[in-house]
Amino acid sequence: MNQTVFVVDDDAAMRELIADYLGENDLRVTTVANGSDMQKVLAVEAVDVVVLDLRLAGEDGMQHARTLRESSAIPIIIVSGRKDEADRVMGLELGADDYITKP
Repeated sequence: MNQTVFVVDDDAAMRELIADYLGENDLRVTTVANGSDMQKVLAVEAVDVVVLDLRLAGEDGMQHARTLRESSAIPIIIVSGRKDEADRVMGLELGADDYITKP
């Protein structure tokens, strides 16, 4: 069975780019644009890894990562345009498994 990757990013073009790439590599992908929808999906769907953008429109991606880590052991990969080392460290300290900077 294919692994399920859950992509949370408010940029529709970025969601599509990530989903297309992962889908081409035989992964099942679910996407949403915000933290509220993320919680709804996680309540009903089993996912293997969450790819989470930190800059969600009007929301704190770090808080979403913290909340997710407190309630689940699902691996979290933060994908962000934030290039500051402090953001990387904070994301990893919150429980993210990796931190990737967007090009």
